[in-house]
Amino acid sequence: MHYLSLRENMDTMKFIRNLCLSLLLCFSSLSMAVAEMTKDPLFVLLTSNDAHRTKMAIGMSNNQFQKGHPLTVYLVDQGVMLASSRFEHRYAEHQAMLKNIMVNGGQVFICKMCMDQYGVKEGDLIKGLKYANPDDMGEAIFQPGTKTLSW
Repeated sequence: MHYLSLRENMDTMKFIRNLCLSLLLCFSSLSMAVAEMTKDPLFVLLTSNDAHRTKMAIGMSNNQFQKGHPLTVYLVDQGVMLASSRFEHRYAEHQAMLKNIMVNGGQVFICKMCMDQYGVKEGDLIKGLKYANPDDMGEAIFQPGTKTLSW
């Protein structure tokens, strides 16, 4: 029968301890990565054309988007004016933030019926917007864990 020396026993214990610590670190990193990928989506309904309120809404939404939350912004009612070059003098910062959201993978939808109501023409829109439709809106709103905000 072969017995391990005290030194061999200690080396084996150190190896097992280091192996366990390595596995623990690997799994904890993996779980953090999975948690980052599954952040709750944010759906923002923007109905206002008030410069201050809408700047707060877009700014807060963009902040959460930068933290990894998928973002959908829906410009509806008077909110459609935010995306029109006719009102760029009033909403230049808003338009820059919306463009930044779209460039970085966020979605910004606009209501065509509301555009007609407020005289916003397709040629006046900032680039990258999508016309809202029931399927896209339903998909954005009803994703599991979606949080909704309205301004």
